[in-house]
Amino acid sequence: MHRRSRSGCFTCRLRRKKCDEGKPQCRACKHLGLKCEYKRPMWWSNNEQRKQQKELIKTIIKRTKLSEKTTQMGPMSADTPPGLSHSLPTSATYSDMTARTRAVSVDSQYSLEYEFNQQPMHEHFDAYQPQVLTPQFELHQQYQQFPPAPYEVDIKTERQMYVNDVPTRRDSSISTFSTFIPPPPHATLASLHEENWAQEDLYDSPGDHFSGEEGLDFNFFDFSHGPPHNPQQAVIQVEDCDRSLLDHFIDNVLRLIFPILEVNQHGSARSEVVLPALESNKCYLHCCLSISAIHLKSTQRLQSEQIDSDIMRHRYATISELCAALNRDTDHQQILEATLGMIFFQCSVGRPDDCLPDIPWHQHFQAASSLVRKLELPHAMVQVNSAQIHPPFNMTLASWIDILGATMLGRAPQFANTYRDKHLTASTSGLCELMGCEDRMMYLISEIACLEALKIDKTIDESSLCTHITCLGTQMDLTEPGPGALMDAYSPTGAIRPKQLSKNMTAMFRLAARIYLCSLVPGATRYDPSMIDLISRLAATLEYIPSGPEGFDRSLVWPLLIGGSLSTPSSTFRHLFAERITRLGEQAEFGSFGRMSVPMKMVNGSGDSEIAGYNAKIDELREAEYPMLKGATYLDHAGTTLYPKSLIDEFSKDMLANLLGNPHSASLSSQLSSRRIENVRLRVLRLLNAEPEHFDVIFVANATAGIKMVMEAFRDHENGFWYGYHRDAHTSLVGVREAAVERWCFESDQEVEEYLTGEHDKQGTGKTTRLGLLAYPAQSNMNGRRLPLAWSPRLRSSRSAEHQDMYTLLDAAALLSTSPLDFGDHSKTPDFTVLSFYKIFGFPDLGALIVRKESGHLLRSRKYFGGGTVEMVSCVKEQWHVRKEESLHERMEDGTLPIHSIIALDNALSVHARMFDSLQRIASHTSSLARRLYDGLRAMRHSNGNTVCEIYKDPCSSYEDALTQGPVIAFNLRNSQGAWVSNTEVEKLAAIRNIHLRSGGLCNPGGIASSLGLAPWEMKRNLSAGQRCGSENDVMGGKPTGVVRVSLGAMSNMQDVTTFLEFMDEFFVEHRTMEQRESEASLLHPEFYVESLTIYPIKSCGGWSIPPDKSWEVKPEGLAWDREWCLVHQGTRAALSQKRYPRMALIRPSIDLDNDLLRVRYYGQTQPSAPAEITVPLSADPRVYSDHEDSGRQPYPSKVCGDSIIARTYASEAISTFFTTILGTACTLARFPPSDLGKSTRHSKAHLQPYQTRLRRNPTTPTDPHPRSSSPNNNPTPPWRPILLSNESPILTISRSSLNRLNEQIKLSAGKACSADVFRANIILAEDPRSPPGIEQPYIEDSWRYLRVGPHTYFQMLGAYAEV
Repeated sequence: MHRRSRSGCFTCRLRRKKCDEGKPQCRACKHLGLKCEYKRPMWWSNNEQRKQQKELIKTIIKRTKLSEKTTQMGPMSADTPPGLSHSLPTSATYSDMTARTRAVSVDSQYSLEYEFNQQPMHEHFDAYQPQVLTPQFELHQQYQQFPPAPYEVDIKTERQMYVNDVPTRRDSSISTFSTFIPPPPHATLASLHEENWAQEDLYDSPGDHFSGEEGLDFNFFDFSHGPPHNPQQAVIQVEDCDRSLLDHFIDNVLRLIFPILEVNQHGSARSEVVLPALESNKCYLHCCLSISAIHLKSTQRLQSEQIDSDIMRHRYATISELCAALNRDTDHQQILEATLGMIFFQCSVGRPDDCLPDIPWHQHFQAASSLVRKLELPHAMVQVNSAQIHPPFNMTLASWIDILGATMLGRAPQFANTYRDKHLTASTSGLCELMGCEDRMMYLISEIACLEALKIDKTIDESSLCTHITCLGTQMDLTEPGPGALMDAYSPTGAIRPKQLSKNMTAMFRLAARIYLCSLVPGATRYDPSMIDLISRLAATLEYIPSGPEGFDRSLVWPLLIGGSLSTPSSTFRHLFAERITRLGEQAEFGSFGRMSVPMKMVNGSGDSEIAGYNAKIDELREAEYPMLKGATYLDHAGTTLYPKSLIDEFSKDMLANLLGNPHSASLSSQLSSRRIENVRLRVLRLLNAEPEHFDVIFVANATAGIKMVMEAFRDHENGFWYGYHRDAHTSLVGVREAAVERWCFESDQEVEEYLTGEHDKQGTGKTTRLGLLAYPAQSNMNGRRLPLAWSPRLRSSRSAEHQDMYTLLDAAALLSTSPLDFGDHSKTPDFTVLSFYKIFGFPDLGALIVRKESGHLLRSRKYFGGGTVEMVSCVKEQWHVRKEESLHERMEDGTLPIHSIIALDNALSVHARMFDSLQRIASHTSSLARRLYDGLRAMRHSNGNTVCEIYKDPCSSYEDALTQGPVIAFNLRNSQGAWVSNTEVEKLAAIRNIHLRSGGLCNPGGIASSLGLAPWEMKRNLSAGQRCGSENDVMGGKPTGVVRVSLGAMSNMQDVTTFLEFMDEFFVEHRTMEQRESEASLLHPEFYVESLTIYPIKSCGGWSIPPDKSWEVKPEGLAWDREWCLVHQGTRAALSQKRYPRMALIRPSIDLDNDLLRVRYYGQTQPSAPAEITVPLSADPRVYSDHEDSGRQPYPSKVCGDSIIARTYASEAISTFFTTILGTACTLARFPPSDLGKSTRHSKAHLQPYQTRLRRNPTTPTDPHPRSSSPNNNPTPPWRPILLSNESPILTISRSSLNRLNEQIKLSAGKACSADVFRANIILAEDPRSPPGIEQPYIEDSWRYLRVGPHTYFQMLGAYAEV
């Protein structure tokens, strides 16, 4: 890399080239024909003009180079084809390495009529799209010092004219495309480092590379046409009528065939795979021309007989040539090459609705398979076990088609034994290099296809099938990479990293293979938790694959097909798939991707139909089973769901038909009760897919009682216990901390992750040798987000010393109301799980504690015992007892069990399964409803565009994914001006419409505090101000104190969603136009308008004008932030005034609401080292004051206008120094904020002047048209108004007309007119400028009785200025 010029001509400086500083022109500029400028040109100082000059220089250089190349080539004759030449990279061929083409393609295919679980019967022609790692060629030694750059390759196309079979004319043309293949060593190149200035700009640092990874050596494959040769010598003969098709194929179709290979070695696949075959293989040429015609027809939407004729003519010619070659029994490699092309190239072109006749791809492949065997390619592939033997390219391509095609046909692959041998010897077949998915993963997909074929043929029993599925799953586990393998496929420079892309694509194929394998399990459905988890992981992995027209979605047809066909209607995968189709644009309609999207849309449509059908079933159930819902909209299923009529009927019949006694007795009725209870206990375990040998069920009153039982056992251990709980925990989980010796609240998922990995460095998480308990909810009862269930097994398997003797407690009450919980693998479950059955079934009011038996011994330390839990108790003379040991539940269930509630639970389990099928079905139904409700609330806007709902959704959750989000929505409402709407008002209006929801703190203190941004000091302030659970003080200090929650359940339907959205739109969405609002505002006085609003945050300092388009809060004390601060003397504590300290006029504060700051700037002269501005937090956080509760200091009284107040001074030394330096006296900033209850220790002192009393006895203004309790009355005695640091009243208002009249009178007395700023008014009212002259009304405000701000806030007009 040459040193760039700093003193040469400005042209070389712009090109960042070394300049020899020759006069009048440097040598470089002279050679390239550029203008050499040593005087600073005009374009140098303007960035935009510099860019234009760069482009101009690029164009000149390109023209110069092309001219030189043309001169070197010499004249061409019609009979002699021109020699192929290389041209250097120019601005036209290479300007930005991130802007190069990344062609998209597909990787598998099937027909329009394809059904996932049956063999396709179709006539359309399909195949599989390649996915290949892009090769990088090793540059010749003399060029290795330069970064790789594209070269232009000229493809000569010859045309031969015949008349009566006699050649009469032969001419040729050249098509040019770019390639990264270097020229041969003997090629003549211009001085690359001197003239390729664009390249040098791109690769400024020595560490920059084109791909950032070692590329593929293209000699890796054994080609049927021999080793790679010089592509510049390609000569392709076509008839005149087919020239345009060949050009189109070379220019537009070739780049689609091997997309990943194109990324790594631009043009290599074309020049080394396709072009040689086009030269030597006539069958292959006709195949490519047919493909070109199909692509031309699809992309340009041609509908003509000519294009169809071209397609069919070349298709027929291909088949004819193949048949002729087969009859000759020669050229088998060329026949195979053409046959594979007929299958493979179809993946990139054509639309699903193309109805031209064709031979199905699998029939073509039968012929290809025969040729593969005849050429003994499988044997050659098996021999590929060292670097010296290369895999046959045609065999690699055939293997890809064979393996994925077998999964579509339900058959075993043709060469399955070959793949099995390759898998056992761990040798490559070139599949990864060709298509991007690791070879061993493809071998395993072949094994799964074999297993499916056995299942379809019914030649394997279920037991053996499950054994093979387990073995294959284990084999796939061995292919899993380590953590962190999935990464962005783009390098920091924006280039694709081929190896990382291959890893990401392999991960997609691996997950799709797992889904494919799980689908073979007898009885497997898309609703199985394991299937849902795999689909979710597939969607997450898909995010690592670049999308869009230059992405690689079309290379993932097989994984997308497998995942989409087994996804649930509410899965994230379907939503993401639809998004990526949108990003792909028109290219999503072509080739295998287009053919795959057709059945996928059918599957998605069937999912919508399934949802609609299930919703219709729920409508029928509601009519018959839930009569209490008639006319009601119930949206509080997170509190409790509703019980059906059948449950109450069956429970009543059960109670009347059976005699049930106390299970602690030995009577027949008691034995019946005992048997029924144990049966129910077993049914509860089955609900969770839990085995009785690993789990026990302890019946309790509810989930809270189960939590308390665990807490008592841990508390009674000798050394107590350490307790950690998640921020989203229910109050019942939080309360356990009071019994713990040590406790810690994890404020985020990230903190839990850091704790599990041993990276958490905060104090309090370090557990000593005592027992530990980590507790968290499976689903937040506040906003419905679902937390990771994997924390429990991860903590159990941790080898960290800190995690020994650690156990987990899961609150599953909220989750189980609408989602299943699978305890099939006891090693991955929590130690203790609590649940409430009334949240699942509505009745009975009963709960359970599910205990993992391996952890059950911990409960034995619980000291309390009740009736039925002991074998013997001694009370007289000796005090001892013996616990029951036969089972854990006998030891822990105190007293007589709630027999009738447990019997009711038996009925509830039966009725629930009969009505709703399964919890998974409920999960899918409620997830779909929640998504539509969430979308509806999120889309609501006021007429000014402001949002209506502030929805509290965790960033890690999505309403598209039932694994991360439950059917619960927590939100608050804002009006059109952004002010909070009272939740109490929402609840009252909802009650009028018979809508049942919940608002408030929801027994989730951590979730509420984090969502609403409530700091502990703010919660203490709210408590002092009177906030209590259930109180109506739901907006305090400018923040809500709770939320509104709506939640859906099994019997919710679409009408519930629609009704609630209509209710929200009717009452809380403001549809009024701006004109209507202005008309309402003009009722105050039609001739007047507000000219300006000004506040004076710091008493006696400068004012700050509120921006005209900014809404501002009005409080009882006046405008928000007005005269809330003052400067007090540090000795006397008296407030400073501008009269004594005139420099205060140069102190001008402003309010920065975006950053929650009071900014104070001094506009006078300051010392060089002194700051001109300081910032003060607007927050009322007590920690910023010198008298906060931890300081031990008491607040000092101060004097303001003769009143004694308690103002809180700031503790910051920087604040005190700033003001002391400016004013030259020891002072500091103090704050006198409005009190929490809206009261103040200062009140207004203004009173009516005598002339005002006269005017108001004979008012000229009408009486209040809207009398209300809060409006002023006719009593002239002013009310006691709370004020902050203003002199007399909350708001000072002046009239522009009055000021103008005053200035006229001052001028008559030869005085100087005064501005409105002199009066330090908050509101300046002006008369409508459109009013005719001469009708101004100066001093009209003297007759006004009150001023109304908004619909409900009134200020009585007091203390107006006296007449002059």
